[in-house]
Amino acid sequence: MGELCIPDCPICGGIGWVNVKQDGYWLSSPCPNRPKYYGSTGLERNEWEFSVDKLKQTNEVKLMRNAIGKLFTDGKGMLYICGGFGIGKTYTLKSAVIEAVNKGYEAYYIRHNMLIDNLRQAYDDKSGQSVYRERMDDYKKIRFLAIDEYGRERMTEFSKNAMSELYDYRYEKAINGNLITILASNFPPEMTMDEYMQSRANDYRCSVLKLNGKDFRKGV
Repeated sequence: MGELCIPDCPICGGIGWVNVKQDGYWLSSPCPNRPKYYGSTGLERNEWEFSVDKLKQTNEVKLMRNAIGKLFTDGKGMLYICGGFGIGKTYTLKSAVIEAVNKGYEAYYIRHNMLIDNLRQAYDDKSGQSVYRERMDDYKKIRFLAIDEYGRERMTEFSKNAMSELYDYRYEKAINGNLITILASNFPPEMTMDEYMQSRANDYRCSVLKLNGKDFRKGV
């Protein structure tokens, strides 16, 4: 994890955490001088310098940037981004994870199929149910979670139930807590979600961003 903070930090004394008052409660928060650490974000080392500023500023990129910016401003929320290939969804999600860490959030990026595989593989352990619960709780409680390529996972009964549990928890905490969740997909919610999850995605307190840009990987 690296150093907790700079030596003899004038803010935290070097322990890496400070107490802040929020809504009448005292909470622990990372010290602003604490070195940023991206090793537990789900990103590769060569992605730690990602920034949406480095992307071609298409209309779609600007729309994603504004929508994600609102989540950071509000300090909570849920966003579903859908659109075709090559419009910058994945790069923007990874950049948002870096930005979240820079703001002091615990943040994580993962593809939908990898998330489901990680939960499913919990049952390879002799203590499968408890391992599954630990992994699910990790996904539930992380402050900033970005799930990419949502809907490309084959929706078995297991994956439907797992995503329903995870999504429902994070929806409630996006509305009444301080969690931020972003899902990115090539498909709209009506093609990837049951009616129960769709109703939450389309809640006026959440956002669905539908994009129609061209694939700029083709140079057009």
